[in-house]
Amino acid sequence: MMVSRQDSSTLLKLLWDDRTNFLKAFTFTSSPGTCGVFFLLWQWIYLEKDLGEHSDRNFLIISLNELIWRYILVHTTEQNVPMVQINNSLSPISSVWDKGRKTISLEDSQTIFKACSVRLAPSDPSVHTPLGPSGVPLLFRLVVQALHPGAVDLLPMVFRQSVDYMWGTVRVRDPEAPDEMLVDCFRILFDHYVMVSDYLHRRGISAQPVLEQLIIVMIESDLFDLVGTVLPLCDRAVKSFLRNFRTIVGYGQQRYIPREYLGEHCRYYIRDWFKFKCQLVLLSCGMSISGVDDLAKLKAYNPHYRWCDGVWEKPCT
Repeated sequence: MMVSRQDSSTLLKLLWDDRTNFLKAFTFTSSPGTCGVFFLLWQWIYLEKDLGEHSDRNFLIISLNELIWRYILVHTTEQNVPMVQINNSLSPISSVWDKGRKTISLEDSQTIFKACSVRLAPSDPSVHTPLGPSGVPLLFRLVVQALHPGAVDLLPMVFRQSVDYMWGTVRVRDPEAPDEMLVDCFRILFDHYVMVSDYLHRRGISAQPVLEQLIIVMIESDLFDLVGTVLPLCDRAVKSFLRNFRTIVGYGQQRYIPREYLGEHCRYYIRDWFKFKCQLVLLSCGMSISGVDDLAKLKAYNPHYRWCDGVWEKPCT
């Protein structure tokens, strides 16, 4: 190693203790050398054979993962490739961070939201390159799981930007990005949407306006159409993803949408509305969810299904 174990441990703890100011500082400035610092820390965490016996193993993994994600929010274009590679190499052990306790201030949470928003729609792509398909779930993971209750009003904005970004990724495909990765990234994004909905639902009446806005974003961003566009890209993931999507959306939104938002007479029909909407989208893409194998025959009716889809949306809009 280029530096001693003790120095690596001390450096990581210093950065972790000052993680709030670390992120805030790099929203206004940049330093290419920071990527080199993370390389040293990654080398220590990833290559040390005796890390499994380290008394602070979980702390070290949690600290490095979150610091890397924070820096990915603000790193400059020339650092993109090494930072993404470092992050990908740590993915197998990143679940330790998911299970760890999160302590975050309101100001820090707001800074993360703002940095995420800028990253999704950079004003100067030559300075802050847009992230690849795996970038959006990564950002959303940090935003959602390190969320301060006082910052929930920023969730709809970031979710809308995330879905819009995924739409752009689907429309302008990267030939080097495998279809499986795109489908998996979208699945992770949707999982976090469900996590957010659950969180807001548990908070009760105080979070109701934010929950309503999140559902409006889901409809206005054509999330169902995005699903219909993404699913055919990966045959291996279609059945399981479709089953999860219909179950989560169909049964979940019936519970999430407040009575005051739909009215008592509509509340019990929302599950079937979502279910049929999902089926129309898939049929309009030439897919079958009922076991029909003649895709050529289905595609002949695509215009008809798209027209039906438009008619079906009118009660919701």
